[in-house]
Amino acid sequence: NIEHFIFSADLRTANKYLSKYSRLMNITLRDADKASRTIDEEIEYVNLYLELEKMRFGDKLEYFITIDKKVDTKKEIPNMLLQTWVENAIKHGLRNYQGIGRINIYISKKDESTIIQVEDNGIGRAKAKQLKTTGTGSGLKILTEHIEIYNHFNPRKAIITITYLTDNEGNASVTRIEMSIPDDYQFNINTSK
Repeated sequence: NIEHFIFSADLRTANKYLSKYSRLMNITLRDADKASRTIDEEIEYVNLYLELEKMRFGDKLEYFITIDKKVDTKKEIPNMLLQTWVENAIKHGLRNYQGIGRINIYISKKDESTIIQVEDNGIGRAKAKQLKTTGTGSGLKILTEHIEIYNHFNPRKAIITITYLTDNEGNASVTRIEMSIPDDYQFNINTSK
């Protein structure tokens, strides 16, 4: 993308992109060894990532981040959770979508848990499989394995669900991935117990 902006003589945009990308990489390196970070930190990170993708896709991408006022934004959630889900949504759902791709991130409270959702209006799982947009799946796999490990050390479990919604004609309309994290969930585990 930076190369594209430079070759098209859009040096101002190239500089802006490079600055955002540099900030994203700094955060990635700073938090590389962390199991979790606060919702505030994760939102800052995914917002930077989405700003870069917006520069790439232009008017073909919209995104919205909604955080319920009841949510404690200092609560820890898995590191790279939102970015991994959003990257997947763009790669498999929106890249080949013909209309305006939308990503909605919702963070809310329900009972004694924080609910994190990422939705996209892309092409859906079946079409993505048909177009062979599927990659290695490593990001989701690693994230799921980490959650399984943390679940082992927590009495109340974090739960991930994926929902594929269709319209009245049976066409894919929304892909939603959701995680419910109990309020007392811990990422700093003591393996000596």
